[in-house]
Amino acid sequence: MINKIQRYLLENYPLLWNIRLFPVMLIIVVANVMFFLFGYWSTNTVFDSSYYYSFLDGDGIFLLYFSSIFIGVLVFVGWLVFYMRNNAFRIYYPRTTLQLYAEWLLIFVICAGISVIPFSMTKGCLTKWQAVTSVKEAQKALDIIEKVRILVPSDTYYYSYSSDSDKPIPIPKDMPLNLDTLDLDNYSIQYDSDGQFTVNGYNGASLLFYKKNHYSYYSSYNEEKDPEYVKQQKAIAEVKSWLANERKDSIYSLMKEYMALVKKHDVKVNLTADTWFDRIYNPPFYPVDVHTVINEDAPSEYYSSYYDDDYYRPSLSLSYLEGGYKKVVDSHEDTAVMEYILLTCLCFSLGFSVLVFSARVTTGKKWLKAFVILGIMVLLISLFTGVLALISIFSDSEVTGMLVFGFWLFLFIAILIYLINKIVSNSNRNHSNVAVNFFLWLMPAMIPLIFFLYILFTELNYGYYSRYDEYGNYVDRVRFEDYIDVMLWVNLIIMFLAMVPTCILIKKWKGLPDE
Repeated sequence: MINKIQRYLLENYPLLWNIRLFPVMLIIVVANVMFFLFGYWSTNTVFDSSYYYSFLDGDGIFLLYFSSIFIGVLVFVGWLVFYMRNNAFRIYYPRTTLQLYAEWLLIFVICAGISVIPFSMTKGCLTKWQAVTSVKEAQKALDIIEKVRILVPSDTYYYSYSSDSDKPIPIPKDMPLNLDTLDLDNYSIQYDSDGQFTVNGYNGASLLFYKKNHYSYYSSYNEEKDPEYVKQQKAIAEVKSWLANERKDSIYSLMKEYMALVKKHDVKVNLTADTWFDRIYNPPFYPVDVHTVINEDAPSEYYSSYYDDDYYRPSLSLSYLEGGYKKVVDSHEDTAVMEYILLTCLCFSLGFSVLVFSARVTTGKKWLKAFVILGIMVLLISLFTGVLALISIFSDSEVTGMLVFGFWLFLFIAILIYLINKIVSNSNRNHSNVAVNFFLWLMPAMIPLIFFLYILFTELNYGYYSRYDEYGNYVDRVRFEDYIDVMLWVNLIIMFLAMVPTCILIKKWKGLPDE
């Protein structure tokens, strides 16, 4: 079947036959689907961690990731072996500008298909997490976990009485107090002039004193305007009102909902809703002590050797459930990581497509010669940069960077002028093959070079962290790193447009007489 299709393409569409489009795209599609499925099957969605560092979580997933890169390299090299067998540019062969541009475009498509194999595998990992549940259900589960948190007193730190924000819990009139056995440290005591005292209320560690705030290193941070903080405080206030009003049904129902999540994800806990309720529901004071404490998560075996008491306490795997559901929400909503991976793949595709295209235009021997010269130039520039860094006037990294970037920008402009002059004067090609290779290789780097030159110039003149306007007023520094992805997308678009006049230039250069 493949041979028949290739014969048809040879007779009707020689460009598609020569570039081996059908067989290589078939391999690319199979490889992408295969690694998507590998990523999906290899992803562990068991809720067994309080935090997930990336989408690539699971046994052997990193090995699989690098395997996808290795397969991509093999496909690329194998395709090049067949593609480079027939090159119409070895001798002058009539080609239109559109055909030349179409050939580069097809090279880019093939390179992109190969480079996105790791992206497909990562997409499979992400899809596995998205399949766990919907965003709506995950958010609902996180709301339950946020409310439950107050009912899991792992220590007294967040449950301590604060005279600035709390009031002692009143003692019911019908509640008898045995002053001989009463721990007065947990009660608000008022003494009179005769040395007698009155117990005004309970101020020991209690569920009703629970508080947990966001913290920030920024002094200007206003947590009361943070939606997550507001949502958290609302949940705390609601559960506290249930406790204060002794709404047993609401509290027990919340515990049942949490246990349903535990059962759904087969998370290990050593409490039931009933034993949990009996342990912490102690109105009216709801004390937090050795009799009511519950671990959020079961300590590890290593931890248990030092804290045996903690190890044998009941636990509810709270942070594991929370970490898992946050991972699900992120997999649905946080698309930035996948966008960066895709952008990286496309940038690699652009670079490799230009490298392959330049080899087709100038032949492999001339391409290799240009590559060796480029390597020598990079080595010399690196040594020159090191020497400059020792000179005081060039000690600033911004100055050195501007000189290096400026050199490559100047070289590109000089080569462009050189090639245009050759075409206009209709002179011999001579050794301009090296110049053509350099021109094609530098083209995708021009916009990034200009972008980083501007950044270095700005940092050199205005400072990295802050700057001031002409009136001496402080102006926030522009975060250029936030625009790198935009710059790269713009660079891709401009390259697609710039390759049209580039193909015209190459076609006219190829028409020049030999030496």
